[in-house]
Amino acid sequence: DRNIETPGIETVQISPLRSRDEYSAFILHELARHIETDFVLLVQWDGYVVNPSAWTDDFLDHDYIGAVWGQHQDAFRVGNGGFSLRSKKLLQATQTIPIAGENQNEDDLICRKYRPMLESSHGIRFAPESVADRFSFEIAYPRRMPFGFHGLFNIWLVLEPHELEGYIANMPQTIVDSRQFFQLGINYRDLRQFQFSEAIFRRILAVSPDHREARLQLDALARPPSAPLSARRNEACPCGSGQRYKNCCGKSPVVSVARGSNRAEDIQWLLSVAMKHHQANHLVHASAIYRLVLHEQPDNAIAMQYLGVISYQNGNHEEAASLIERAIEILPGIPDFHNNLGLVFHAMGELERAVACYRQAIDLNANYVEAWNNLGLALEADGHPAEAIPGYERAIALQPDFAQAHWNLSLVLLVTGDFPRGWREYEWRLKTPELSGQAQRFSQPAWNGEPLDGKTILLHPEQGFGDAIQFIRYVPLLIALGGRIMVEVQPALKRLFAQIPGIERVIAQGESLPHFDVHCPLLSLPFHLGTTLDNLPAQVPYLIADPQSAELWRQRIPDTHGALKLGLVWAGSPGHRNDRNRSLELEQFNVLGDIPGLAFFSLQKGHEANQLGQPAANLHVHDLMEYVEDFADTAALIGQLDLVLCVDTSVAHLAGAMGKPTWVLLPFAPDWRWLQERTDSPWYPSMRLFKQRKIGDWSEVMLRVREALVKKAA
Repeated sequence: DRNIETPGIETVQISPLRSRDEYSAFILHELARHIETDFVLLVQWDGYVVNPSAWTDDFLDHDYIGAVWGQHQDAFRVGNGGFSLRSKKLLQATQTIPIAGENQNEDDLICRKYRPMLESSHGIRFAPESVADRFSFEIAYPRRMPFGFHGLFNIWLVLEPHELEGYIANMPQTIVDSRQFFQLGINYRDLRQFQFSEAIFRRILAVSPDHREARLQLDALARPPSAPLSARRNEACPCGSGQRYKNCCGKSPVVSVARGSNRAEDIQWLLSVAMKHHQANHLVHASAIYRLVLHEQPDNAIAMQYLGVISYQNGNHEEAASLIERAIEILPGIPDFHNNLGLVFHAMGELERAVACYRQAIDLNANYVEAWNNLGLALEADGHPAEAIPGYERAIALQPDFAQAHWNLSLVLLVTGDFPRGWREYEWRLKTPELSGQAQRFSQPAWNGEPLDGKTILLHPEQGFGDAIQFIRYVPLLIALGGRIMVEVQPALKRLFAQIPGIERVIAQGESLPHFDVHCPLLSLPFHLGTTLDNLPAQVPYLIADPQSAELWRQRIPDTHGALKLGLVWAGSPGHRNDRNRSLELEQFNVLGDIPGLAFFSLQKGHEANQLGQPAANLHVHDLMEYVEDFADTAALIGQLDLVLCVDTSVAHLAGAMGKPTWVLLPFAPDWRWLQERTDSPWYPSMRLFKQRKIGDWSEVMLRVREALVKKAA
């Protein structure tokens, strides 16, 4: 009865399975058609927790791994399918298993009755018990933590506190009798949620009055902290069983119920636990504990604010803003609350409100480093890069080694044209968590701009395809310094860069590297070579398509009867941090579709290319991208076009590097490389820029593009 849609997860809803037989039929005969991968991890209703650090690749040497059955003592014990890894090969093979009249669980059918047939006729490999023990367990607690373990005792992570009473009351006897249900009571006890723990133990005793451990726990909960359970070995057990202590509770470890001297201390302890989970990025654990606090103290501003932060981290911005604003009403004087609310408003695109929040945080704490940095980011995003500079500078003055603030400062310096200072600050990017591993990859020294005099220099990328394409232009300058050039690139760029004169060898990432003397990230070349707006190397083309590919693509392009051939890219990579602002929908180009004398060609890759399947009133696009395997193919296709119209993505750099007329659609606050208030690019002489005049307003941009295209196609 809950919404099953989860952001980032594809959910397939099937018809209800109303019986064991229907479930078995689905798993045996229907599941295979839903699975495109080589393996599937099957998690059944009763729930498992995955421990990813325990994964080993040898699991994939088997077609079936499940927990070991405790009730069987023969050679066919690996088969409990509650948490199991199954290959596509197995899923296809199980379609041969009959189910009519079987009245057995699917895992019994697979792993016991029909296992010999699956092994002999289909070559199915069942994991041995030693592997299954590392993979999963069911009831017995293992000596080590396996990959998957039963999750019933962790149901507190997903149950809302107000749901618990109904959950406890409605659990069937088989669940109440399980070790996991008892452990759930222990978990609530250890979280100092004594009322929930007591309810669970009472439910266990209602089903099993002789459950000694539940009675022991319940009695311990009833005692004040100063009265620990104690008795001599031969005395009557204090639990009231009538047995001697040594034969009853004396067999178990003494139960000590941790609790504060008052409930307020318990709540403070619970908050500290939640924040430790939060700091470790255990968001599910932290969120559950914050909710436990709020269930007991609805106006606890600390728990409320941090729950809002988790909502922000999960992309639930409206919920995050509501929670943090309510926390600020309760405790208005905490700078962190205002800073975090600013982050939420920034993510929502409400930049003026974000700026106000950051300024309020700074008013409360003038030395709040992160708020100064965030203020700079918001001002920059709102189209005021020069105003952002003091914020970054203040953050750096307070914390000189704040690498992210240095990097952010570099970007506004570059976009405002201050290249000498901008490139120097840009080197700080290599000390940020995102890129700090770059310099540590190599034992050879980094190149710092000195003459090469015959040395071999390895150039390597660090960020996206567009960055590599833009800065490979520096190869001739390095040759002039006496360098022998090797380039390591993403595999999709290898064939394209192999056409560049002067590069002795192009190595795809993942391939072994030959000997070299020094190395340099591609994006450090402008700094080491002293690039300014006056000496920027802008000679094009510096990238070309190889003649064979060019001829092949010339033959593929349909005859457009003299129409201008226009290539389109409407979306960049969804993983880009600014993709929400830079990418469009294909339908937004529809305003161009009725211009006479134009023929449209798709240059779009990725999931967004599926938009071509959605009919547009005016826009008819030729799609040849199924033949494009890498950027060498893209270059060959671009070579057959007259104009490229694209958003800020790698194709813009490729078309510009080829000297192809290229029109780039830019958001209101564009990337640093496009500079401010320019309609041209010093990096690419054949490029024209169309920038938003209002945040998020692409319609006005497209009207300007339409006007320019009408003139060009006339």
